Amino acid sequence: MQTATATGRLSMEEPSLQTIPKPAAFQRLASLGTQAAPGAGGGGGGAPGQVTEVCNIRAAFVVAPGRVMVSADYAQVEFRLMAHFSGDPALLACFAAGRDPFIQLASNWLKMAPAEVTPEHRNQAKRLAYGVLYGMGPHTLAPLLGITGDAAEQLRRSFLDSMPVLRDWLEGVRKGLTAANIDVQMLSGRKRYFFKLQDPNLRPGLRGHIERAGVNSICQGSAADVVKGVMIQLAQELPRELGPGAAHMVLQIHDELVFEVEAPLLQPAARAIRRIMEGAAREWGLRVALPVNVKVGPSWGELRPYDIEAGAVIASQGAGGDDEDDDDVDPLMAVGGGGGDTLDMDVADEDS
Repeated sequence: MQTATATGRLSMEEPSLQTIPKPAAFQRLASLGTQAAPGAGGGGGGAPGQVTEVCNIRAAFVVAPGRVMVSADYAQVEFRLMAHFSGDPALLACFAAGRDPFIQLASNWLKMAPAEVTPEHRNQAKRLAYGVLYGMGPHTLAPLLGITGDAAEQLRRSFLDSMPVLRDWLEGVRKGLTAANIDVQMLSGRKRYFFKLQDPNLRPGLRGHIERAGVNSICQGSAADVVKGVMIQLAQELPRELGPGAAHMVLQIHDELVFEVEAPLLQPAARAIRRIMEGAAREWGLRVALPVNVKVGPSWGELRPYDIEAGAVIASQGAGGDDEDDDDVDPLMAVGGGGGDTLDMDVADEDS
């Protein structure tokens, strides 16, 4: 649906396939009849008396015989768009080709060489980066980082101080939302209006909500513009390049597009999909690249990274067939969407 979200993202209902969870491993108690030796049975690897299982609902979504499922997913697209809009040199440098952006962020923030950045440093930088994007306050960041609220606020401030141009852009967006200027603008020129700003009795808490939603809407709404444009372009160009019916889109999950492709045409189809999607950065005049991760498999739950140049699947060890990095995962999910200062920035309602 085009009109069910405030930021312009496409949505689904009855059923919403966008909410089908990724494969997830869990442990259960082994019954007496299935008690397994360590490392044996049910996936092994669990505590004594437990068996590791995988819940993989996505594996139920399979392709037709003779076809392959292809997933093409933008990497950190909303965060990259924040770098584009803010123009922060330090943030833009983090997205230079061949670099891990979160290692670069941690290196810049903590003033250490990239080689000295530990996985813990990287994880903190990632959560702080998405905390900035989603407008999280210290009470939401604290459980994500495993620290107190005061410590989370200190980390958040020091993180933003390491990127002063980004900090000033965020402040400019927030201060720019007034009773006389109630909208923010996306990449395409599309606007989101916050009519509550004209309420003379606007509560401070609601104003803070609107300010955070304004920042997020610019990035998330612009990502929606990019993806919608690419969907139209793919629908036009894939039949011309590969032939009618050789590759067609079956699902869109925000920044990810899923296709069914004729098996003999897998390599040229994957190459064309990636070229068109990554070309959006040039089409929109962005200051950052928009890299795309491609995966293939017999079902939605059994996707593996695909080396397009070699025309080969890359071996992986992901639980249940989906081992992708969680760098694009909404960190709000890590705390169950809770927290005193979290907000739903994408649901359209009259209050916004």
